[in-house]
Amino acid sequence: MATSEVYVYGNKYKVMSEDSELLREAALYVEETMKQYEKSGNVLTTSKLAIMAAIKIAVEYYEIKKEYNTCEQKLQEIVNKLS
Repeated sequence: MATSEVYVYGNKYKVMSEDSELLREAALYVEETMKQYEKSGNVLTTSKLAIMAAIKIAVEYYEIKKEYNTCEQKLQEIVNKLS
């Protein structure tokens, strides 16, 4: 695992990662999400922008995780019928 440098919202972070390209893409997504909230005009501080972005990204993650689990369950049901 290597250390990579990424920039989010003008700040440099050193992060351990096995996939530096994926890390850079993730950092860019975090920054884009923060900028979306910044454009709304409701959030002023960087820390609040970061928290709002983290919550949005966590919700997206859990939506995808739920969908994955549903697909996995349906796949298992199909495998059980074929057995």
